[in-house]
Amino acid sequence: MGVSWESLVRISAANGWNTVGTFGSRGIFLYADSVNPDLGAQVKENDGKIMGVREVPPETFTVDRYQPKLSLTNQPRVDDILMILMAHFQNVIKSGDGTYSFFRIPISPDYNTDATPVYAVGTAGTAATGTNVYSVHVDVPYGYSFAGTGANGLRFTNCIVDELTMDLKYGEDFTITPVFKPLNGTETVYPNTFLPLSSFGSFSAYAKFVDSTGTVTVTGKTYSMQSWQGKFSNNSVDRAKLGQRGWSRFPFAGRYVADGSFDTELEDGLEQLAAGTFGALTISLTNVVGTNQIVITQSNIGYRPWAVNIPNGNSILEHSHPYRAYPPIGTTGPSTIVTVYCGTTFGTNLIGF
Repeated sequence: MGVSWESLVRISAANGWNTVGTFGSRGIFLYADSVNPDLGAQVKENDGKIMGVREVPPETFTVDRYQPKLSLTNQPRVDDILMILMAHFQNVIKSGDGTYSFFRIPISPDYNTDATPVYAVGTAGTAATGTNVYSVHVDVPYGYSFAGTGANGLRFTNCIVDELTMDLKYGEDFTITPVFKPLNGTETVYPNTFLPLSSFGSFSAYAKFVDSTGTVTVTGKTYSMQSWQGKFSNNSVDRAKLGQRGWSRFPFAGRYVADGSFDTELEDGLEQLAAGTFGALTISLTNVVGTNQIVITQSNIGYRPWAVNIPNGNSILEHSHPYRAYPPIGTTGPSTIVTVYCGTTFGTNLIGF
């Protein structure tokens, strides 16, 4: 029988938009908690055909189109998160010491070119922004039973990350959940050599992030928090065209949205978090400062109305602070910067930025 632990999930950078690439492109195998692949085959059963018979024949059955989708949950390391962040934010600032700062592209990517995406070098407020879409390939082979004679996995090519959720909870691992929009998805025959630690890629050697490595600071003050969640959305729209079964592009039709919430007990000083006021939020996940670290900066968050539920007379008062991140006053962005410190030029050498 097939079991889930035999499965693999690998992500690799695409050479350009609408460029399928080969298995030989080196990628990285994820420590995925779960994966939900779907080729999105749209079946039409045309039972209403006038045929002169009581039961319809198989010739009336068609697969009209494919609309693939994919999501996964992963406990990220500082190297295997890079491609996911780039496929979502579409822009990065890098420095030579292996530091990569990601923030959302201010316009919709140009899907009419297959050129390699342009990254910016400088600061978040002044950097020029590339317009060519950055996409990744996600491979989901079903374990080590590589026979080489039939499909043994699913391959999703030219994926962007439309939505990205980050979760940091007490007593749990730090996880991310990207929702991919693939241009194409196919059943694939993976070669026998498609294994971790092979020429195709490997698992991360960096340390994982857990709740004890994470801190959350609100407007310069550290509260006793139980959890934080950030939700980021490109608000893209699916576009297709005649003569093609799948998607053609995913333009960013809506405004970029960065929502979140954090949970605390009722404490002194929360008056500064009143609805309609603004503050700053910094989430730091640190194994080694400057070389194994993820920092999420939201310098202008607007608090939404919140209420404290009082269930009974013997309960600790806890409440959730919902918010939305905005660009700093007087600017057009970005509202969110995610900085990853690798300590090496991993992103440049393997991923291409």
